[in-house]
Amino acid sequence: MQQSSSMNKLGPIWTGIQFVWSIRRIIAIISMLTALVYLLASETLEQRRTMLAAFSTSDAQVASLEGDLKKHGDAAFSGPSRDGRSITVEQARQLYGAVQLLRSELASLSSPTDKIRRAVRQYTTSLSSLQGALNLFEEGEAGTISVLEALAAVEAPASSYRAAAAGYKNSVWRSFWAAF
Repeated sequence: MQQSSSMNKLGPIWTGIQFVWSIRRIIAIISMLTALVYLLASETLEQRRTMLAAFSTSDAQVASLEGDLKKHGDAAFSGPSRDGRSITVEQARQLYGAVQLLRSELASLSSPTDKIRRAVRQYTTSLSSLQGALNLFEEGEAGTISVLEALAAVEAPASSYRAAAAGYKNSVWRSFWAAF
């Protein structure tokens, strides 16, 4: 009689052990899937961090070169655009050097998204047009106007690139998925 009462106490525990033992393969599969999802999520997070760091470094270099281009553009057109004088060949040469450096940096930029890739393509195309205007530059009214128009045409693609780059860096959804 006493033996049956102790069996009654162990019965639910024994039944639980048998149940867990019978579904051990399902538990193993769920554990493996959970581990796989964790590894993929951690790899995605690390890849996001690496891509963001690389893009931020390249974008900082582009921003520096854009500052140089702006400086040379302002120096070339601060006087001539106001009083009708032509820019000099030396100013055009300096502007050409700044455009060439910026264009080569943009061409080597690793674009993490399609939006940035399109913005970079438009930006480099407008810089190529500016380089063409600077290649054909001759002192005088026509040369100055063509370079000024080409320089003004760079502004829209540049702001489009800046917006795409800022959107990538500050994207809440990308950060959310990377943190997941």
